[in-house]
Amino acid sequence: MNLSFPGWWSQVVRVWSSRRPAFRLGVGMAIVTLALTALLVGRSPDYFYAQALAESGDTAANALQIEHAKSGREIYGNYSRWGFHHPGPMWWYGYAAGELVLRDGLGWVASPGNAHNLVGLVFQLMGWTGTMVGVVRLTGRREALAPAMVIAVIHATLINHDARAAVGLSLWPPHVLLGPFMMMVVLAAGTGMGSRWALPLMVAVGCLLVHGHIAQPLFVGPLALLAMAGWCGVRQRRGEHDGKGPVLVAVGVVLVSVVPFAVDWFGEYPRNVDLIGRYLEHEKLPKSWAQAAVYTFSFFAYTHRQEYWFGEQGMIHAELWREAGLAIGIGVVSVLVLAVLWGRRIWRGWRGATPGDAAEVGWRWLGGLILLGWGLAVHWARTQAGTPFQFNSFFVYGLVLLTYLALLTGLLPAGRRRRGPVPAIVASLVVVGVLGLRPEWRLQTSGAEVDFNANVARVVDPGIRHQLRFEHAEWPKAVQVALALVRMGGTVEVAERWEVMFGRRFGLDVRYAGPRDWLRLSATPIPEAQALPNGLWVARESPPHLALESFDLHFGEGGNARPFLWTGFSHDEPDRVWSDGTVAGMLFTSEPLAHDAVLEWMADPFVYATRPKQRVSVWLDGVCLAELVVAQRGEIRIPVAAELWNQRPAHVLGFHFPDARSPRDTFASDDRRKLGFSFSRLRLAY
Repeated sequence: MNLSFPGWWSQVVRVWSSRRPAFRLGVGMAIVTLALTALLVGRSPDYFYAQALAESGDTAANALQIEHAKSGREIYGNYSRWGFHHPGPMWWYGYAAGELVLRDGLGWVASPGNAHNLVGLVFQLMGWTGTMVGVVRLTGRREALAPAMVIAVIHATLINHDARAAVGLSLWPPHVLLGPFMMMVVLAAGTGMGSRWALPLMVAVGCLLVHGHIAQPLFVGPLALLAMAGWCGVRQRRGEHDGKGPVLVAVGVVLVSVVPFAVDWFGEYPRNVDLIGRYLEHEKLPKSWAQAAVYTFSFFAYTHRQEYWFGEQGMIHAELWREAGLAIGIGVVSVLVLAVLWGRRIWRGWRGATPGDAAEVGWRWLGGLILLGWGLAVHWARTQAGTPFQFNSFFVYGLVLLTYLALLTGLLPAGRRRRGPVPAIVASLVVVGVLGLRPEWRLQTSGAEVDFNANVARVVDPGIRHQLRFEHAEWPKAVQVALALVRMGGTVEVAERWEVMFGRRFGLDVRYAGPRDWLRLSATPIPEAQALPNGLWVARESPPHLALESFDLHFGEGGNARPFLWTGFSHDEPDRVWSDGTVAGMLFTSEPLAHDAVLEWMADPFVYATRPKQRVSVWLDGVCLAELVVAQRGEIRIPVAAELWNQRPAHVLGFHFPDARSPRDTFASDDRRKLGFSFSRLRLAY
């Protein structure tokens, strides 16, 4: 073999030319992905590997789930503000694998956050470049690769101009799913054409989408079913019987992806599937078809102002037409032109006026699925609850780009076919360089992770369990503190209403018997508090004192019980206080008992047609005092051993209500509280 430069290059050219077009396009996709990754990482090294990051807010909440995925135990997706988790954790396991390799194994990045950012960038760029390459291969228009890449980069930059760092640089699932959503449409078109290995790839990407967002089954289901029907029909007509391998791979992917759903299904109440079902059943504020269509086509305006243009009921404000009327018109015209072009090609193909070669069939499949996607997007916009925010339908940006690419490949005059990805690489890199795509630092808090963890360790002992108490406005920094403690091997717990955001494993456990303390987190200075670098003040709280002779607590307005109600209690009513959640706890210090005592509790269970009785277990300092089933209001007497009471001065008196339900769930009223028992009096007789 001639190893001189001309001889070596001729060997490369011969190998390249001898391969199938699919191989060359696949290599081109990899090269473009790596080139764009290198460019973006080189422009912002601190964001991707050089400077340790301390995540906060949603990023820190996601990182808590990634930490759980590293141990192989995470079964939920991203949390939703509606009180459930999106279906599955496949994305978290991808980020966890990147952290294990890049940070824990190779040490190439400074912190877990860097590893997540780098893996997320590669995932998303693969989705974008795979879409470009797939469109070119489907339509047989390889000369369109370079302009397609330029259009894609401009499209991403316009999105990022308004939604900062949304494309390629954000780990928030509504943003991350954009690339895979486009790939799903392209792979579905390839599958419908009968491409052998497009089927398992489509299934894998579809599973990622279903795991990532509750809206995606609405799209993945119809697209996949239609594509699989086409796949089976084409292969049957061709007489091809070599599809067993792809089908087995696809089935294996589906089986792996449903494991978290099965674990949740057989888990404890409330199951995530129950919470999702409750949302779908109750949170319905349907819009009209016209309102939904205008909202959907407003994504052609490249802005996040949907929440300002539409009211909660979807009412269209006048500002929409002034600010985005032209863009919406362009979008409507673009989709109509695509529909006319697609219908014309289908008609001519049916009449035999145009050849049915692979490229023509590929474009028909692509155009048809894009149009189907627009119809499904309008349906989703009509049924989603509450104000139609941009992030609820962020994937519609994928339909916008696919529409432009379908028009490009359908209307571009045939030209000379170029070999290789060089024009696409050069064009896309030039556009990226000119537009200056770079991360937006406001997604991260200031300060390195190492410094932040050291400050948390200085203020807080990570060796015991900490209950974090904070106000709603302080949660972004509170979850940052929780993440730092977890990464140092500590244990935290939060009130039940924060479980969805922090994770159910961090829910308050009144049955815990080990040592714990109570940390008050505040954005303003409080007595005996120490400051953290993120602007929070941390102080240890001491439980209030409840003298034995005063242990006769009355609940409700004018009662004396409120100072000792630690967690899980609702507001005061005239003569009672309801529990709110599956656990409730009282916290206090008291003197030792000279002998055994009896806890007298006037309790009233929340019962309904399908649950005429309520179960409750009562716990003192992690020891179960009683397990009861109660059907009506009455006094409950529970023995309390002096030996148990005298083991510690600070006591947690806990109640666990496994059957607690919301009246809204039982259709009794619109009350959203999760009621177990009402408390009117609690007395310690000794």
